[in-house]
Amino acid sequence: MSRLFPQQKHRLEQEFRLLMQQTPTKTDFLLSFPVADFEQKQRADTFLRQFGAQIGTEELSVAASMFSKRYSSLLLAGGLYAMSRLGQGLALQADKVMVHAGPGWEMSLRLSSDETLPAPSSGNRTDWRETVVRRMLHQNLFQVFQRLSCYLPANILWENAASYVYFYYEKWMDEAESPEERQPLAEDFQFLMGKKNRAVSGFMPNPLAVRFRRIPHPTLPEKELRLRRTCCLYHRLPGGANCITCPSLADEERQERCAQMGKQ
Repeated sequence: MSRLFPQQKHRLEQEFRLLMQQTPTKTDFLLSFPVADFEQKQRADTFLRQFGAQIGTEELSVAASMFSKRYSSLLLAGGLYAMSRLGQGLALQADKVMVHAGPGWEMSLRLSSDETLPAPSSGNRTDWRETVVRRMLHQNLFQVFQRLSCYLPANILWENAASYVYFYYEKWMDEAESPEERQPLAEDFQFLMGKKNRAVSGFMPNPLAVRFRRIPHPTLPEKELRLRRTCCLYHRLPGGANCITCPSLADEERQERCAQMGKQ
């Protein structure tokens, strides 16, 4: 075991909102919830009602989907950045993570331990990566999604999460300055999205192995738009609308929305 360097810890806290045990807690958080408590449906119901009230919905299905997006974005962004960019496996099992939420959409995750599992110096990352992913996904996100699937279909939850995996790895690979820096990122992405990967849920096929439909971007011909196959229910929030990647959105409206976004 090892520990993060101060600059690594600072970046995870400031950029990815992963707080370490010693970091002072903000006084304006409205909710604090141990992730392991999602095992209890009554506790999950209470938390989702409270979270839903913060974002303006009484529908538990909508609250569950929005929480899954916010939670998985933080868990995956910070955990995968540490793994793929820093070579550090964080202690992200469900019983080691606390959610701090509110007001509104604000959220941070607190780790009870800042001990890490560093990548092997030999350069063989295969077994190490599987251990890190299993702790982050099988022993955390999969368990959370099992509970949230009581409120809406699990494929919506996993597509929410997969969207972030695609987004972050595409971003990090674009930022990579050399083939040597890009190679582990590409290998990690392929591992995460592999259909035969059991480290995510313990079985096959891998629920994270979502394949999006790609179309030419309506207003940027040199780019593609990754379309979802499910609706995340964001449009059922006050003032909400279908995302531009929503399968329920008509092509004409998608083109119009993209054009409007380009003018902003």
